[in-house]
Amino acid sequence: MGMRYALVWSEGGRERRAVISFGERFLGRVPREDAEALGVSVNPFAVYIYSTDGGEVVNTGIESLVVGRRHAKLVARPGGVGVHPTLDIIDHGMRGTGSRNGTYVNGERIRPGEAVRLQVGDKVRLASIGPIFIVAAHSEGETVIRAVADLPEELPRETADKLERIGLIAERRDVDDMAVVVISRSAEVDLGGGVRVESVDIGSEVAKRMRFMWRIGRVAQLAIDNLLEDRCSEAVKEIEKLDLEVVRRFIKGLGDEKLFKTYADIVALARLGGEGVGKDSLLRLLRRFVDYLDVHFITS
Repeated sequence: MGMRYALVWSEGGRERRAVISFGERFLGRVPREDAEALGVSVNPFAVYIYSTDGGEVVNTGIESLVVGRRHAKLVARPGGVGVHPTLDIIDHGMRGTGSRNGTYVNGERIRPGEAVRLQVGDKVRLASIGPIFIVAAHSEGETVIRAVADLPEELPRETADKLERIGLIAERRDVDDMAVVVISRSAEVDLGGGVRVESVDIGSEVAKRMRFMWRIGRVAQLAIDNLLEDRCSEAVKEIEKLDLEVVRRFIKGLGDEKLFKTYADIVALARLGGEGVGKDSLLRLLRRFVDYLDVHFITS
C-alpha cells in the first residue's frame, strides 16, 4: 500500500496516532444523530475521528467543550501514477457553515467551508485553546513525523521524551500535553512502535529566519486572540512557547533593542502567571511585539 496520511496527538502525555482512510471523515465531537446512525455509543464530550459512512470510529481520548460537533472535516484522496495522495481540512461545524471556535492550521485560523491542503508536519488545532494534531505520513506500517531542526516544534511529550533520551533535544519546554522542543540537528530516528521522526534543515539562513519570524508571530497572535476572549491563562501558555533560549538568541540577533526589550517584558510579565497578569499591559506589549516583528519580516 502507498503513502497515506496520519494524525498524531498527545493524550495524557502519551503519543497517539490514527491513519486517515481515503474519503471524508469528521474530526470533532459526535452529534447524537451520527452516533445513532453508526450504531455506536460515544462520550459526548470526547473528540473523535469518524465517518458517517461507517468504518472505524476513533476516540482520541481528549475531552474538550471548545471543540464542536463535526468541528472539522478531513478529505483524503488517493494519488495516482506520479501523484501523491492529498489531505484537505475544512472548518465544518454542525451544519457545514463553520465551527463556533474555529479551526487553525499552523496557528492561523482558516475560513469556514474552505478546503485547506495539509502537508506533513502541519499542526492542526481545534479552537484556539483546543487539542493539537500533527499531520504525519504513513507508509508500510510506519508513521513519519517531520520537524525542522533548530526551530521550536510542538510534539507529543512521549515523542519528545524518546528524542531527549538519544540526545537530539537541544531545548525543551512542556506546555500541557505537548512539548515545545528544539531538535539539535538533521536526523532520521526510528522511535520504535512504528514511529519515525525526520528532522530536516530547511537550507538557507534567509529561509530559516523568515520561518522563525513567522512562527513567533503566529504564537504571539494566538496569545492576543486569547486575551481578547478573556482567556488570560491560555495566553500565558502560548507565551511559554516563546520562553526559550533559542528564541531569545534569535530575537536579540535581529539587532532591534526595542523588539528585544518588548519580548523580555512579555516573558517577564507572563511568568507572573495566569489570571494575576495585567491583561491590558500584556495585550499592549504583544501588539507592539507583533508590529515590530512585521517590520523585520517585510524588510527581510
